[in-house]
Amino acid sequence: MAGRHKVIEVRGCFWHQHRGCSHAYTPKTRKDFWRKKFLSTAMRDERNEAALKTLGYDVLIVWECETDDTATLGGRIAKFLISAI
Repeated sequence: MAGRHKVIEVRGCFWHQHRGCSHAYTPKTRKDFWRKKFLSTAMRDERNEAALKTLGYDVLIVWECETDDTATLGGRIAKFLISAI
């Protein structure tokens, strides 16, 4: 359907540092490099999400670890998409 203006973004827990997730760790070597990398990724995520919202889009963030529970995730996605109808 045209006009829903919905975006579903799936983020990797490691690369996007999902808080509280066991996949969101910092490697033991080159810690300064990884901190900068994760910070720049988070800043880019914030800019992109803000830009989408400015354009009138609703954004649903799905974390990689959430894809294991397909029933719960399916319900979340359905609720997100149906809210536009």
